[in-house]
Amino acid sequence: MPNATKTSLIWGFSTASTLKALAEGTVEQQRISTIWHPTLDEPIRIKKGDRVQEFCYDPEGNVTRQATRKTSEPELACTQ
Repeated sequence: MPNATKTSLIWGFSTASTLKALAEGTVEQQRISTIWHPTLDEPIRIKKGDRVQEFCYDPEGNVTRQATRKTSEPELACTQ
């Protein structure tokens, strides 16, 4: 059997979030969590390790602001 790694994708419907676990059970294991915009088919927050990417959108779905930060830093404030 070839060397295979397990990947899991978990949807949290009540919070519009996903958790993707890559290479589970190995030293390369990573977890990527995504929180989705409530009305657009776009992410508002993607967390991987100690880094977070955040996005703000206008009503048409265009990115108006974006930032990458450490999890210990303040969240990006989106206002319309």
